[in-house]
Amino acid sequence: MIVPDDLLIVPEFSELPIEARQWLVDHMTEHRLAVGEVPFETGAPAENMLIVLEGAIQILIPQGGGWRLFDTFRAGRITGLLPYSRMTHFGGKANPIEPSRVAYIHKNDFREMLYHIPELGQKLIALMSDRVRSTSYNDQLQEKMLALGKLAAGLAHEINNPAAAVNRAAATLQERLQKLPALVARLARHGLSEELVRAADEFRHRCSLELATHLSAMERGEREDAVADWLDAHQVPESWMLAATFVEAGFRPDDLEAIAADLPVSAVPDLVLWLEGTIAADRLLTDIGLASRRVSDIVGSVKIYTHMD
Repeated sequence: MIVPDDLLIVPEFSELPIEARQWLVDHMTEHRLAVGEVPFETGAPAENMLIVLEGAIQILIPQGGGWRLFDTFRAGRITGLLPYSRMTHFGGKANPIEPSRVAYIHKNDFREMLYHIPELGQKLIALMSDRVRSTSYNDQLQEKMLALGKLAAGLAHEINNPAAAVNRAAATLQERLQKLPALVARLARHGLSEELVRAADEFRHRCSLELATHLSAMERGEREDAVADWLDAHQVPESWMLAATFVEAGFRPDDLEAIAADLPVSAVPDLVLWLEGTIAADRLLTDIGLASRRVSDIVGSVKIYTHMD
């Protein structure tokens, strides 16, 4: 049973004289709700003002096939239909999250309520204005969250590509670096002079200045075939794979021939393998640098965007 003192926890009713609170009590119906016992569903006719006397009720609104929390009304708060409101049907559903005790005032009593308690009209209008502002704020916040979600998804996609490139290049670089010590040891067994190895490395740098990016697909294929033929003729293993690395670095068969000219025949395959390994390692380091800078550029752009205005 509701008594006038029960309404003292409601800010809009707390300053009303006892006669006014008694009038409200006389026109209220009491309902006790268990957890999950929905007092109204989305689309139900809006006919009652609800005053939460005990417990807590969440208002959920539909969104994207699910539900979004609009607000939680605890003891002392008013929800549902308000006087002067144009709402005809509920846009969401109520869900008690605690055993709750609520009071209903039917809309048919609104006119008489405002006649007997005129000071209540201004309080309820202010409450309705607050609810409109809250709804507008929540809608704007939701729009911003949706925009932020799209931005985050876009950033994740943009960052994922260079990040994946860094991971792939780093893994391949590790494999390449693990092979280089064995190649260096094999070169040492051939008794090659330091000057000869240095000259080969310098030649590698000169050739690398002319990357094969200007070649068409057909020209690149023809050059790779020619380099692979040269490698096969000098008994270099995996010629088809090495040829792509040399062509990418700007090498032609004549360049490889110039390097091999002063070498013992048995040393040519090992020196070529060492050259290809260092070229590939350099290229992988370049790829890692480019991908890392791409990530930095994206992060920098986001920082600029977040500091605008």
